Amino acid sequence: GDFRYRTNRLLGTNILEAGAFALGSYTEDRDDEMDSAFGANVSLPNDLYLAEASFFQVGDDFDAALGFVPRTGMRSYGAAAGYQPRPESIDFVRQFSSIYRSQHVTDLDDRLETAVHTITPLLIAFESSDEIWFQSIYEFDSPTEDFEISDGVVIPQDDYWWLSHSVGIDTAAKRMVSAEFVYTFGEFYTGDRDRYEFEVKAFPWKHLGVSAGYTLNRVRLPEGDFDTRVSSVRMQWNFNPDLTWFHLLQYDSVSENVGFNSRIQWELRPGSLLYLVLNQSFLREDRRLDLEQTELTVKLGVTVRF
Repeated sequence: GDFRYRTNRLLGTNILEAGAFALGSYTEDRDDEMDSAFGANVSLPNDLYLAEASFFQVGDDFDAALGFVPRTGMRSYGAAAGYQPRPESIDFVRQFSSIYRSQHVTDLDDRLETAVHTITPLLIAFESSDEIWFQSIYEFDSPTEDFEISDGVVIPQDDYWWLSHSVGIDTAAKRMVSAEFVYTFGEFYTGDRDRYEFEVKAFPWKHLGVSAGYTLNRVRLPEGDFDTRVSSVRMQWNFNPDLTWFHLLQYDSVSENVGFNSRIQWELRPGSLLYLVLNQSFLREDRRLDLEQTELTVKLGVTVRF
């Protein structure tokens, strides 16, 4: 079951959104276990200010079966607040933003497992639609046992808090060629990490968009140093406003896996979408790619308004 409420008349012309969901799963080959997942959220996504609060819980034995659950036996608490004025005295600036977001994840006994506090003290959106921003991220992780984060590099079981900072530049997507660059630096578990993210997008034709992205992590820990790399290429073909074909090709240096995703999205009528999705994964071995898995999915979503 799902519920969503939205109004733009809160205290005059303010927007209020609220939602809730509940799911139950039953799987015969798991000792007749039945469990649930549920949650709720409320937000004020207004232009000058924003505020959000959310909660959801996933039971120990909840099994999505045909879906995906990143973590079971957990509770998640989220919150956000922001102030976003539009300065009339600065012609080339469209909006300033200062935003705080947090998420705490606990087990079902309320023991803290992970947490993220993100503070964006300043984001500047220019009239050109270009953006620059700076943020600080305070993270917590509490692995219950030693784990190998990279070949031969083991993070000991402990409680870890670390602080990192990011600087980002986004150029306007309205241009034929646009780009995004993000540099993150700071602490990471017992050591430090530098992260470089770069993506360039091009729209040579109104029906065609292509992009290429590259991410490099350089991690330096007392337990050992390592680098990871992720490369991706995307293509979007817009046949018309209702029919779009997406492609994604991605490679990462850790698993040496090449993933391919192809998705056709057809909006039958406003709010009703049909998806046809092909997923394939290839393993790079001895300078060749071996097909490991192929998955084909068809999904239909229909919105009924009343």
